[in-house]
Amino acid sequence: AHEHALRRYHEFSAAHHWKFEAMLRVQRLIPRVPPRVLGPAIRAMSSRRFVDWSFGHYLQIAPPGFAVGSAHDQNGAGKQQDDAGHALGAERNLV
Repeated sequence: AHEHALRRYHEFSAAHHWKFEAMLRVQRLIPRVPPRVLGPAIRAMSSRRFVDWSFGHYLQIAPPGFAVGSAHDQNGAGKQQDDAGHALGAERNLV
């Protein structure tokens, strides 16, 4: 089971490498944005529409269900979608 989990994690990480790299580049760019630009940008990104879009997009890249369920089992893909929906709902409640 441990070897299977490691193999699945490696396959998932390799398949999503470029997406994680892109998110990391954006994350590293933020401290370089001048404060006079960053403040308005953060206010714009706090809109429900942006939060829904960005968090939903993140969940498509890294679905929570992947960590707990197998995409190869009978319920894995559906469970991943359900988990992503529940996580998005929780994020909406925070905004």
